[in-house]
Amino acid sequence: MRLIQTLIFAIACANAAPLLAQTAGADGPISRDITTQLKAELTRACKNLDNSPLITTPPCVVNFPARVMVNGTLITGDMPPIIVDDRLWVEVSSLLSALNWNIAWDGATRRVTSTRDDFIMQLTHGSRTVNRKVTGYSAPAFLLDASMTPFASIPRGKTLIPLAAIADLTGTDVSWSASDRTASITRGTPYFYDRKPDGSGADIMFNNMRYVGPGGSSACAAGSSFDWRVRYCVDSAKFALGNFPELFRARARELGFTDANSNRWPIEQLITVIDSSGLRGRNTEQVIAEFESHTEVFGLPFDNHDISTPGMFSVTGGNRKDFKQSEATLPPFIMSGRRQTDQMVRMLYAMLPSDVTSKVAFLQADRVAQNPRAYLDYIRSKERAVLVGSFKGARSIESEADELHQALVTRHQRELFKLRNTLALLNSMNIPVSNVLYGMGDSKTVFANGIRNSLQVRFNNILTAAGYANLIANGSSKLSWGADELQASAFAKELSSYKVFVYASNPDALHVWDALADTETLVREKIGTMKLTRVNTAAEADLKVYILNREPSIGLKILNRNLSPENCPAVAAGKPPIDCRISNGASCIAGTTGCKRVYSDDGRFSDRTYTGDRVSWTVENAAQASHDQAFASKLAAIPASERASSIIIDARVPNGAWNKIGAPVSTDWLIYSAWGTFANNFGLAVAQAKVLHHARAASLPVNVAANSRRMLLEAVAHDVYANGFFEAQRASFETTHQSFTERLAAIGVNFVHQQGYSANDTVKVFTLLNTHVNEKMRAHFPTLPAGTKLHVSAQFWRTFESAVHLYPVGPGELLTPGLYRTDAKFGNAQSMDSVLSPLFPATGSDVINRITLQSASN
Repeated sequence: MRLIQTLIFAIACANAAPLLAQTAGADGPISRDITTQLKAELTRACKNLDNSPLITTPPCVVNFPARVMVNGTLITGDMPPIIVDDRLWVEVSSLLSALNWNIAWDGATRRVTSTRDDFIMQLTHGSRTVNRKVTGYSAPAFLLDASMTPFASIPRGKTLIPLAAIADLTGTDVSWSASDRTASITRGTPYFYDRKPDGSGADIMFNNMRYVGPGGSSACAAGSSFDWRVRYCVDSAKFALGNFPELFRARARELGFTDANSNRWPIEQLITVIDSSGLRGRNTEQVIAEFESHTEVFGLPFDNHDISTPGMFSVTGGNRKDFKQSEATLPPFIMSGRRQTDQMVRMLYAMLPSDVTSKVAFLQADRVAQNPRAYLDYIRSKERAVLVGSFKGARSIESEADELHQALVTRHQRELFKLRNTLALLNSMNIPVSNVLYGMGDSKTVFANGIRNSLQVRFNNILTAAGYANLIANGSSKLSWGADELQASAFAKELSSYKVFVYASNPDALHVWDALADTETLVREKIGTMKLTRVNTAAEADLKVYILNREPSIGLKILNRNLSPENCPAVAAGKPPIDCRISNGASCIAGTTGCKRVYSDDGRFSDRTYTGDRVSWTVENAAQASHDQAFASKLAAIPASERASSIIIDARVPNGAWNKIGAPVSTDWLIYSAWGTFANNFGLAVAQAKVLHHARAASLPVNVAANSRRMLLEAVAHDVYANGFFEAQRASFETTHQSFTERLAAIGVNFVHQQGYSANDTVKVFTLLNTHVNEKMRAHFPTLPAGTKLHVSAQFWRTFESAVHLYPVGPGELLTPGLYRTDAKFGNAQSMDSVLSPLFPATGSDVINRITLQSASN
């Protein structure tokens, strides 16, 4: 509510007077003469500049100036709140004192330092920069809007700052009454957000009751330290210390713990209690209240959107209102874990049989945690639920000593909470859970296996406590690698069982982002999540999968997968040096400074980028080229009659094909995919294929051929030409071909895969990208019907998040769009149908199918 109220306040102020207008210049002046404005405000109160009564004839009648109330008490001082530059400015010292902050002034630096508990906030005259920290941790500087720069007032000499800025910085609730020009503030808990240490998103929240960021809590007594798994201080004997909530104590009594009323529990006991508390026996309002009390998840963007880009979060990067600029403001039914898969998932949902969509509530625990009340009608309209979610991947974490491990554990606690409380919500509504599909995301070290195993134990404990031990017994609870494909896999699992044949060009290929698991292991794992039976020949299969991997010798560059892949393995005495590549392509010996493993020639496989030049890339990929040609020959030999049941997966690099040789040149294949990690890639492609095949086998009213063709063409356009490694990102091998990166360079823009573009560059990038994609697709598919075009839409300013749309829409083709952001400004969002409708001027409203919570409830 705090965010909504703050925004309502801002909007109300804007209606009463333009309080949000911008002032010129990046930095305001150090002091300003506000005599004119101050006199006007004091005159309203019948006072002079010296606070003496204003004597007039007839007598002055008080017409209140702007007032600020804190918890119902009027803030008083020798200076009233005042409107300057169309903003409501307040005296910092009187306001912060009323909010229980202590104030100190440093005349030399002209800095106001405010403290509350162990929070520290520093404001400086004439500077937009606000420093915030808690004991033991400093957040990145928070940058105020230019129009909010604090200044010293003349004639009073007081430090003034806009009320809106203080509200956001201190975590207060604000409302505005235009009729009596009064702002009412409720004291709140100070908080701030910070990016994770690796820069990938706003992942850490601090407040003075519960720290969930680096450094632990300074409130821990001597001899104890903050434990990230439980968010309590733990002493040297591994006992958790705290005033545990009654919910935990009640569960401890149920479990027979004799110390249930104590404030000192064995940490493993506390974990057991946390994992099993409140899953049954609470009503819906109690569960929702628990969601709403967790301000680190409630009302905030989905955790999986963790790329720090201008299109994702505000560039001010640090306060809670910024996150309302993401999809927390966009309540329609977003079914997928990631934006770039949402459209695909919506199309699959539209192709499911009605006996599935009418009975099953498909729920992302992350979405429910954002706004549980929005989902109540949808849940009530179904007979059972399927729960989908994922745990943050370990990335390159190699041990518990890694500085990122604390942030990862913090993230996992949030994800476990969302799982627990969503199960509790469903139990409170008497909606049974028939399936759960959970995975663990991008993980580049074998250390991640231990993390996943530990999560599996807690995951199973939660399911058991919720009453779903049957899901453990039948294997449904097994955590897989991957995340973004799980919603589509959930759809596929609800359908009849079919037979699948899988051919991999190199079944031993290791997949770095899936904790170095090999292709065969991941194939078995993923097939198990979708109710498919593996067969040995294509002739007996309903679905045939053909996987193009990296060539076999690439395994030599991923040596000894039992060791951390970030470093060269040790070399035994008397043995030759191991060929670990470093940035100049030379070999090195383990232990040599700068000797870091490169998993392949694609630098994106490693946090330490390989910068080989074009010539070395050509030499390095001679073996791969031969391997690719053999796969192309394999595809060419597949009879045309089998293409409608065949899936092609290009798994050579994550997030886009190596080059176009892995893409089909005819459009009658069932599905093509080169997107994501191998787990994402394989899982999503096979799930799409199963949904399409079922529609055909069950004679559903779905034009399978038309929708298969649409998905295939959109995938090739995105994965090969918009996002592919050589076709988009690197200088091409072919002298006659110009990659998208090269074309961008020609207009003075550097290609960026994830970091995002400025607003102006985004227009240039996607204008050129659409030209590039359509030219290349026309050359690659010479039989495309005249007039067929593809439109690439930017999502969050990233090519990685872009969506491709084929138009015009043919008979029987579905277009079920998701949501589209035009920039990072609050409220400036468009539904995808409004973006695409101009492409279909005659029948736009007829061919675009929106899926919302309301429509999915019917």
